[in-house]
Amino acid sequence: MDEPTWGRHEERAVTTCPVCPHRLAEHDALGRRFCDATREVGWRRGCICR
Repeated sequence: MDEPTWGRHEERAVTTCPVCPHRLAEHDALGRRFCDATREVGWRRGCICR
């Protein structure tokens, strides 16, 4: 089975987070971990910035 293509935010050439409405550059370390985990598991939950 192939590995998922989702990786850490730094490894993707995307400027907008696919999980929350913020730009990737606006994420701190906790925000990156939160969005990475949210995406990995496929959850739909609010933004950690709220």
